[in-house]
Amino acid sequence: MKNISYIASVTGQFNIMMEYVYQNNEELLNFLNWIRTQPIVKQLNSRTILKIHKAQYPARVKQ
Repeated sequence: MKNISYIASVTGQFNIMMEYVYQNNEELLNFLNWIRTQPIVKQLNSRTILKIHKAQYPARVKQ
């Protein structure tokens, strides 16, 4: 999906995190409702970024 900028396996409370870039709240709501219908999705938590204070790309992560 073109609006997903990254998907990552993570430690802690969640197994996977992803960033979905949306144009408006209705688009986000439609995406969240769609992803909830996917059989593999057991639980969904979302957050909205209000302001980015620093973004450095590409990320400095060893693979």
